[in-house]
Amino acid sequence: MDIDQFLLTAARYRLDMADADELIAAATDLADVPDAPKDLLEISALTPVDTRREDLQPLVDQVLVSLGAQRLDDRAAATTVARGVATAIRTEQVEPYDGARQLWRLARKVPAVEPLLTGFIHLASEWEDVSDQRAEIDADIKSEASKLEQP
Repeated sequence: MDIDQFLLTAARYRLDMADADELIAAATDLADVPDAPKDLLEISALTPVDTRREDLQPLVDQVLVSLGAQRLDDRAAATTVARGVATAIRTEQVEPYDGARQLWRLARKVPAVEPLLTGFIHLASEWEDVSDQRAEIDADIKSEASKLEQP
């Protein structure tokens, strides 16, 4: 696992889209990296059953800072998750419509990112309404995903 994957998992955790076990697994995978931050090793030693979100989130924030990333507020976490979904759409790990729906739900969860995701919301709605143009709409969703991937 690389730092970007840990960051994505941390963002999903911040937004209650990932459980402690996913975050601990991501930390464990990254803990094999030379010079892994102490807090990362601390997270990897935890068990999901005994871990409370209010105890784990500060450790995650410390790890992110140790790795040279910023602490994630809801907007930054949602942007990170959105870019992850965009990558999944572009690499065909997720069907375009399914990815657009995920982004629509994300915009509902974190309204601050809705302006960033408006194109996906519109296209997902159009996909539902205009069944004879779905192939073209899928292509448009992929195009939007390529744009969103760019930081």
